[in-house]
Amino acid sequence: MRRKAILAVTLGVLVFGFVYVWTFGFFPGKDLKRSGHDYAKQNVIAAIKRHVARSLMWDEALQIVFVFNEKHELTKFDVMPVYTSF
Repeated sequence: MRRKAILAVTLGVLVFGFVYVWTFGFFPGKDLKRSGHDYAKQNVIAAIKRHVARSLMWDEALQIVFVFNEKHELTKFDVMPVYTSF
């Protein structure tokens, strides 16, 4: 009887862990705050890489913004996470 109880608890913990990881991914507490970026009157090229990380409830993409000066030289670039969820 004790062996069955241990087996049931172990199986329950494994199933719960699998469902938790499948639903929330490995990093459920991701920082969803977006810092403000102002690209007014600057030459920019934006790119996005989709499906970097995903779970049953959310999907993560990376947005990359390249900023150029008047001489068309790269001055900086920003990499920002973009989250999509229900």
